[in-house]
Formats: sequence, structure tokens, C-alpha cells
Amino acid sequence: MLRIIRYLFSILIFLPFFVCSQNTFDELIEQDLYANQRWIVNGVAWTNSSSYKGNRFCGSSKWKLGEVVFNGKEYFSVWINYDVLEQELILYDEKPGSEKYIKLNRQLIESFSYEDQGETKMFVVEELVPGNGTQIYEKVQSGAISFYIKYRKSVKNEIQGDYLGKIINNNIYYLVDEQGVHAFKNKKQVLDILGNTKALKKYIRKENLVINRKKPEDIVRLLVYNELLTPTQQR
Repeated sequence: MLRIIRYLFSILIFLPFFVCSQNTFDELIEQDLYANQRWIVNGVAWTNSSSYKGNRFCGSSKWKLGEVVFNGKEYFSVWINYDVLEQELILYDEKPGSEKYIKLNRQLIESFSYEDQGETKMFVVEELVPGNGTQIYEKVQSGAISFYIKYRKSVKNEIQGDYLGKIINNNIYYLVDEQGVHAFKNKKQVLDILGNTKALKKYIRKENLVINRKKPEDIVRLLVYNELLTPTQQR
């Protein structure tokens, strides 16, 4: 049931862009990598620094086959990776002998998605938190109460062998409803946002859900169940 809901949700997110003709990134890749054309790249090639211990990407470090909505066009079947440490979406051109890693202009990225380890991840670029500017968020669940994750990584300076530091996670989780945007860390905060009803508590116990930032899939299940409750049960 949850897989079906997430699949339908992915269709709703990208439905407005399906009317676009299918494009490839060949028109971008074939350009001079260092050309002063703002719409191609940020101006520099991307390199994977090995100075820090840990994974700089969202999810696995493998390149993912995905889709990108960029400058009003949707591009299909492109190799991408989300460099969380630098907050860059990287395009990989795998042509033998001429491999390129290109930073896409963040101001022109509208959304992107890919499958990683059997899970489809969908990202949007928007100003979710007032005053924080436009940023990349994973939109995990959409509904009366939507669920977003802001992936963040930073470097803890400590020399370990050949490494100058260690990459650590600093992700922020948000629930968004008609009252605004709410960051949360634990079950109590989630229940406060949802209404802290007996029905939700009973469902958590029955399904053995872990409601914290380590189990976003359980938060999705709770949100789906909350949508099914009647107004009386939600009070």
C-alpha cells in the first residue's frame, strides 16, 4: 500500500512536466565545460575530494540513473548524484575516454529524482523555510501535512591517517501544514504537530513504529494513517 502511495505521489510531483518533450543532456555535455554560459554549469568542473573520510552524497556514493527538471525542461535517464556536502547536483557523462562531472546551475534546477537502493527519492528546489532562501529538499510525503528532509553534511576537523577530517550528517526534518513549517527531532514533537491523539498513539504501538529522524519510512506511515482518520478521531 505504501509503495502505491509513494508511486502515485511521484506522478503528482512531476505531472506538470510530463508534457515536455523528452530531452537528453547531450546538448549540455557537448559544450565547452569551462564556457562562460551560465545555463550550462556553475563555471567549474566537479571533482570528488578524497581529503575527508565519509560519504559526501545523499544515500549511496554510486551514480544514480534519474530525471531532472532543469530550466523548464525535463531530462530523462541521466546519471546524477547529489553532493550534499557542497549542495550541488552533479551530472556524470560516462562516455569512455571523455568522462565529465558537471555541476548544474542550482538556480535553474527545479526538481530531480532517482532510485537508490530500491527506493525512489524525489527532490524539489524551493524556499521552504522563510528567510532561508531557495534550497534542495527531499519531498518525502505530500498531503494535508507534508514531510520534507533537508540533507546537510559538514566536516569535523580531525586528522585520521590520510584524512584531514570526517564528514558528519546534520539533516533537518520538517512537517509542513497550513499553520507553517515545523522542524522536529523526536516522537513528542511529531505528535504535537499532528495533534497528539489517542488514535495516533495506539497506531504507533500496534505497528511498532519508530518515530524519529532515523526512521523516515515510519513517519510516512504515520502521516498516511493520520490522513485516514475522521475529524473526530483527529481531535
